[in-house]
Amino acid sequence: TYHYRVRAVYSCGTSNVSKRIQLTTTAFSGPVAQPATAISCDSFTANWNTLVGATSYIIDIATTSTFTAGTFISGFENTNIGNTTSINLTNVYSNPVYYRVRAMGPCGTSSNSSVITVNRATTTWNGSTWSIPPTTSTLAIINGNYDTAINGNFECCSLNVNAGFTLTITSDRYALVQNNLNVAGTLNVMNNGSLVQVNDLGVNTGVISYQRSTTGNLFDYVYWSS
Repeated sequence: TYHYRVRAVYSCGTSNVSKRIQLTTTAFSGPVAQPATAISCDSFTANWNTLVGATSYIIDIATTSTFTAGTFISGFENTNIGNTTSINLTNVYSNPVYYRVRAMGPCGTSSNSSVITVNRATTTWNGSTWSIPPTTSTLAIINGNYDTAINGNFECCSLNVNAGFTLTITSDRYALVQNNLNVAGTLNVMNNGSLVQVNDLGVNTGVISYQRSTTGNLFDYVYWSS
C-alpha cells in the first residue's frame, strides 16, 4: 500500500498540499505449478505455467513438503533457472520429493506456487523381502543384507545400497542395474559373480569390492564386470 500527495511550485512560491491518496498495488502472484512428467526411478521433469511479466523463475526441491532447512535437494534451494517453464532433474534418489516455483519480474519476486509431489516407483529390501518385486522400472534400495545365493538375482532401474548393509553377489549370480549405482554401504562381488550396469552414462558412486580368481596364464582373460 502506498500514499501520495502533491504540491505545485510557481513563481510566487509553493501551493498547499493536496489531499492524500492511498493506492494498493496488485500482488505479483505465483506461477501455477503443474504435475511432473517423464518420471523415472531417479529423474523427473518439473513443470509450471508461464506467468505474464516474469523474466525468470526460481525453484525449490526438497524431501519435505514444508521445505524445512536441511531437506533441500543439493543445488535446488532458491535456484534461478532462467526464463523457462520446465526443468529436468536427474540423479534424484529420494522418494517422494516436492517442488515449488516462484517468478521474478521487474517488480520483484512472486509468492510461491502450490507444492507438487513427485512419487517414483521404489522397492526396498528389508533383509527378508522386497516391498514390491524389483524391475527395470524401479529404484531398488538395499536396506538389509542381501545375498544372491540365498535371495536370487535381481534387475532394477537404479540401485542404492544403504549405509550399514551389505549386498553380496555370489558365484554365477548377478545384479543388473539399468542406470545409476550408489553404494553407501558394502557391495561385494565374489568370484564369477556379475554386476551389470547397462547405461554407459550411468553414475557409479561408492566402494565396490571385487574378487576374481585367475590361472595367471599370460593369455587368459579375467571377467570383471559389464
